[in-house]
Amino acid sequence: MAGRARQQLSFWHLLSAELLEVIASFLPRNIVACTLRLVNKDLAKIFQGWRGVNKLSEPTPHHFFTWYWSRPEAMHHLTLKQRQQLLILTARSGSLENLQAAIMAAGCCLVEDIFTAAAKCGHLEMCQWLAAKDYPRNVVDAADEAARQGHLEIVLWLAKQADISRRVHVAAWMGAASYSQRKGAVETAAWAGHDDIALWLLTRMLFQQNEPHDDDLHDDYGSDDDSNDDEHEIEHLMSLEVGYADAQQASKRYKLLRFHKKILEAAACGFELEALQRVHQTFLRAQSSHNVLKFNLHVIPRSLESPTSDWSEKVAWLLQEDCEFRQDWVAWNAVVHYDDAIKRVEDLALESLANYRIADFLKTAVCEGNLSLLEYLRDVSPWLVSEVPGLAAVAAEAGRLDILRKLLVMGWRLEPAAVSGAAQEGHLDVLKWLLSPEAQQFDGGAVVRQAMGPCLAARAAKSGKVEIMEWLGQQGCVWDKEAFKAAAGIGKPAFLEWMAAHGCPMGLTGEPYVVAASSGDMLTFQCLKRLGCPWDRGTFQATAGLASPVFLEWLLAKGCATGDRKGPLKAGGRGDMLSVQCLKQVGCPRDKEIFNAAAGLGDPEFLEWLVAQGCSMGLAHWTRPLAAHVSVWVSPNPDELVCKATLASLHRFHRHVTLVCSPLARHHSGTEGCEPS
Repeated sequence: MAGRARQQLSFWHLLSAELLEVIASFLPRNIVACTLRLVNKDLAKIFQGWRGVNKLSEPTPHHFFTWYWSRPEAMHHLTLKQRQQLLILTARSGSLENLQAAIMAAGCCLVEDIFTAAAKCGHLEMCQWLAAKDYPRNVVDAADEAARQGHLEIVLWLAKQADISRRVHVAAWMGAASYSQRKGAVETAAWAGHDDIALWLLTRMLFQQNEPHDDDLHDDYGSDDDSNDDEHEIEHLMSLEVGYADAQQASKRYKLLRFHKKILEAAACGFELEALQRVHQTFLRAQSSHNVLKFNLHVIPRSLESPTSDWSEKVAWLLQEDCEFRQDWVAWNAVVHYDDAIKRVEDLALESLANYRIADFLKTAVCEGNLSLLEYLRDVSPWLVSEVPGLAAVAAEAGRLDILRKLLVMGWRLEPAAVSGAAQEGHLDVLKWLLSPEAQQFDGGAVVRQAMGPCLAARAAKSGKVEIMEWLGQQGCVWDKEAFKAAAGIGKPAFLEWMAAHGCPMGLTGEPYVVAASSGDMLTFQCLKRLGCPWDRGTFQATAGLASPVFLEWLLAKGCATGDRKGPLKAGGRGDMLSVQCLKQVGCPRDKEIFNAAAGLGDPEFLEWLVAQGCSMGLAHWTRPLAAHVSVWVSPNPDELVCKATLASLHRFHRHVTLVCSPLARHHSGTEGCEPS
């Protein structure tokens, strides 16, 4: 067997380099870079140009992924944002086993963008796994992104998962929200130009009480005949008069009309002219006059922002339909991204726009590096220099040195914000240029000297770049504990080690720990302890109000003092069961203040848990949904009962909520018949 394995391994050296190149052309780039290139020395030489070519958003061989990212030093030089971005890119790749390995190595809490990225790329299995693990997720955002990319299976699954909230008092709201999420998915699909999926979702939303079975999915969607049938069904619905005998059909028609403006607005952006006209004609059948678009002032602005090549034809057609146009409703910063941005703004009268809209427009043009557009706007509106200051600082912060030079020539002035912005974003070339002879005619040196100080060092520490801090030190910039605190916020252990080795003050109150814990960054949390960063009683209290119980357990294991009851009070105020339970184990007190703080959340499930743990019930500020739940599970112990005034207030809510009080609760409240009439 060993001889056969060696024979198989030696097979590759028998192939010519040309044949190997042909084979590689049929393989994913990550397979070539992470597997084929590593077979032997000959292949490593042939594919040496592939070294470092590894796109994380595409599937990566698991053996290579775990070998590279499971090393301690792999995360040591990454910031918290970069580690979270690693998780997001891995989620886009669709490899669940790689994502699981990345989560173990990243040393940080997950963010909602990971779930959204998986939904956006159509990875249903990964979404199901993340939901089963109860990781952070935003169902609405995920549905929008999935619809934007045309992933109908994800949209349907997300709609079914809309009631997974653990909070009992919002269960009814989540049930109602499923309609809104599907409506949002229709609009999002229209924005993205998916006229077929938008029409399909619209029909299912209006005509079906239950979602179709997964087995029927492909039978219901993807066929031209089905799409035409759906359109005829909608046209029939729109032709119904309000006084039609079938009240249910009239109600459906009204639901469609309620958000027709948003659908038209989205279609104006995402659809081509022909599809937009078809949608328009469909809605016209529900109106007695031909002025549907006239009342929606957003339609033409969305057409100007449209990525379709026929945007100008859409604008011309809408104007022929007497659609009113107000240019101050255009998101002009979205227009900046297009190559024909100048053509889209040729008829723009900047004087009529609000100053903040003009400022956003120009700032976006600076960040995008659209120099031709900036020159055009400056030529046609010379007053922009005085009315929109600070563009030089925007260019410096964005690292657009070419744009910065041009802006200064056009009349914009340098300000200290340009120095701090460039330092925070790590643009060393901009900082060096400000001290160059060319910049002295614009007072570059004076502006740099004016910005020097501890505040600049703290801003620069947010870049996480050693070369920025070294350059500032050479210029005589001093630092204080705020710089180290800022460095803890970016979550880069190697940078923290450099700061500590060069004598940056850490402070005495443990603020860097609180900053790292609030970001869910355990890797930085552990690094701070390793560097000898001090803490005190306030560290534990502040962490209890911000972080997950994992950080509290770690602090207790390392001997951090727990302090007084402020810790559990803060944990109760944010509804953290695990943190309160952790604090209970170490003897932190729980009393009525904790219950009242938790009552402010309006989460009856959490309050029920507190009572079961022995927490006293105080006189909280009850909300209607919360009071209804409390009255049901209130303890039969008279000493722990809600006071008579509270139960009396529950009785006053009987017109708004379904209230079923226990006999004991009615006896103590002095009220009978709590059920609504």
